[in-house]
Amino acid sequence: IVVGVDSASMGAGWSMNQIQDQQKQISLYGSCTFNKQEQNYGQPKTELYGIFRAFKELRH
Repeated sequence: IVVGVDSASMGAGWSMNQIQDQQKQISLYGSCTFNKQEQNYGQPKTELYGIFRAFKELRH
């Protein structure tokens, strides 16, 4: 399983992929928007927060 996240100042998008026959197949994907406080995070924190939100959505 491979999880990819791309974060920007306004929000984050993510996808969960499974590798089958040496190719990635998208299993799930999603996105979230950041509130005003979260939009003030620096780039490293924005990326980490995007990862956190992705795993929070995927945990079930």
